[in-house]
Amino acid sequence: MNDEVRKLYQLIRDYYEGKINIGYFTDNFTITFNTEVDYDQLSETEYKLFEELAHITSRYSPFEEEVQKYRKYNYYYNELDTLNKVKEVINKLLT
Repeated sequence: MNDEVRKLYQLIRDYYEGKINIGYFTDNFTITFNTEVDYDQLSETEYKLFEELAHITSRYSPFEEEVQKYRKYNYYYNELDTLNKVKEVINKLLT
């Protein structure tokens, strides 16, 4: 496992454990996954789950009214959406 992949796992753990806030997590996960990770270093399952999580983190909004307004289009996601996907990733990759 290379450093960039380790960073993704560390960001997931730190966010889940409350060591970093949602803004830091969403910004850094999105940037790391989309620009720093060599996708060939990931398993198929890792790629699928990280890609789904990166989609959510890249569209995170702290404004609930914005999230609700565009909910049917899945344009924005809130903290609960992010946390639920993080829990799924943890359950499938870290347990």
